[in-house]
Amino acid sequence: MSTGDHHDRKSTAAPKISLCSTVLGIPDPEGLARFYRGQLGWESVQADSAWVQLAGPEDEHGRLSFQLETIMHVRSGRRKPAGNK
Repeated sequence: MSTGDHHDRKSTAAPKISLCSTVLGIPDPEGLARFYRGQLGWESVQADSAWVQLAGPEDEHGRLSFQLETIMHVRSGRRKPAGNK
């Protein structure tokens, strides 16, 4: 076995990844969680004043979480192209 064997092989298989949770930072985590509970039929599996996590049946679709964000960065309007006033 040469010392560089593992570097000489090219892999054509893409790495497999899966996401187990999506987190949204918002000013009202319970309000948006309540909306998605109604839309998806999922249950709250963890909740407090700053965090709510929803899970689908048997956790087969991952989890959707809502985190309290008190400072929101919102862009208003579209930027004007350079040179236009």
